[in-house]
Amino acid sequence: MPTVKLTKRSVDGLLPPAKGQAVLWDTEVRGFGARIQPSGTKTFILQYRNPEGIQRRINIGRYGILTVDQARDQAKLHLASVIQGEDPADDNRRARKGMTVAEMCDWYLIEARAGNILGRLNRPIKASSLDMDESRIKTHIIPSSASAWSRS
Repeated sequence: MPTVKLTKRSVDGLLPPAKGQAVLWDTEVRGFGARIQPSGTKTFILQYRNPEGIQRRINIGRYGILTVDQARDQAKLHLASVIQGEDPADDNRRARKGMTVAEMCDWYLIEARAGNILGRLNRPIKASSLDMDESRIKTHIIPSSASAWSRS
C-alpha cells in the first residue's frame, strides 16, 4: 500500500478491500499506519521489531475514537518504549492473560502462611483457619473455576 502523511482526509478516503485488509502507511512515523477491513472498520496500527528482532504489529485504536494526531502520538510513545527495550505487544498479551483463580488461591495460601495477610484484629491468620481455607479452595473453588471454563 502507498505511504503518505496520514491525515483525516487520507484516512477518510480509504476504501474497504474485497478480501483481507488494506494498510495506508504514514511517512512521518515509521511503522505507523491506518488499516481498513472489508467491513469498513478503520484502525490505527503500529508495526515494529522488538528488541529480539521479531516483527510485531499492535492496534493503537479505532479511527473515529482517536484522531490521526492522537494515534500518531500513541505510536511515538510505543516506539519510545521499544527503544528502551520493552515490547508493547508482549505487555498487552500479559495484561490479557492475568492471574487465574487457581494462581490467586495459591498466592493467598502462600502469603497467608507467611504471615503477610492479616485477619481479624490485624493479627496473622491462624494455621487452623488456613487449613480450613485450603480445604474449601481444593474442594469448592478450584473445581468450580475449572468446570466453568470448560462449559463456555
